[in-house]
Amino acid sequence: EEGKNINSLTFRELETKSKSIATYLRQRYQKGDRVLLLYPSGLEFITAFIGCLYAGVIAVPAYPPRKNQKINRLKSIISNSNAKAILTISKTVDILKNGLKSEKFLRDLPIIQSDKIEKSANNLVEVALDGDDIAFLQYTSGSTGNPKGVMVSHANIMSNMEALHQLVGY
Repeated sequence: EEGKNINSLTFRELETKSKSIATYLRQRYQKGDRVLLLYPSGLEFITAFIGCLYAGVIAVPAYPPRKNQKINRLKSIISNSNAKAILTISKTVDILKNGLKSEKFLRDLPIIQSDKIEKSANNLVEVALDGDDIAFLQYTSGSTGNPKGVMVSHANIMSNMEALHQLVGY
């Protein structure tokens, strides 16, 4: 459709970007460390999430805060998950630094901008993963209290993929 901006990635571009993020994470964090993903919906989130899977770190997806938004939910997720870093994009960093700079819990966490990570996919050291290893933590909305996290394992993901394959054939 004319006038629409459609973003896309080839499988190779997805792999390269995700492995570059994974390489960066592997150089700084251990298998099983938790990393908070603060992304709007889109391709940046997907590359960061897959980068976490490649690196063996546990992704903790959350919506980025908006200007003038209460951050109790975000505080609760960071505390509960024991996140070691925040992975996001430059646009979100500005909101974090400007609106939330007085928050001590954010000053203590490294903020990694995935859109500034240099390509280095060829240096990725593979991580041995088991089906029982946690792939990501999924948090509830927290609309009636503090958000609660659910551990989703690699086996859970594979089971869901198999169910999709059976249902729709991919």
